[in-house]
Amino acid sequence: MDINPHKEKELFLQATRQDPAALKNHNETRNIMERLYNENQLAAIDLKERESIIKMRRIWSWWLLAAIILIVFFDIFLILAIGFEVLVFTEGYFIPIFISESLLKIFGLAIIVVNFLFNKEAVR
Repeated sequence: MDINPHKEKELFLQATRQDPAALKNHNETRNIMERLYNENQLAAIDLKERESIIKMRRIWSWWLLAAIILIVFFDIFLILAIGFEVLVFTEGYFIPIFISESLLKIFGLAIIVVNFLFNKEAVR
């Protein structure tokens, strides 16, 4: 809201000539308009912030999805390589630990996705 000082002065002089009560109404109206303008500015800032959060969440959701897919494909490759005896491990504990660790990574990323990307309280 642009306040024109000449227009304001003209309205002020008209109000004082007409009625002293009109001066009070003029000041109240001006205060209301300024308050509405400030609220409008705050709403615009809030909207920009929400839009940036949504954009950031979209970007991170794709990166996390790519990370999960990469982990799953690497696990599949490793299992197939061990099954076709391309890779041979003499220790019997390596594969179960590796697969368990990969599954824990996937579950951890899933928890991050659910808690962060779909948290409605962070957007309000």
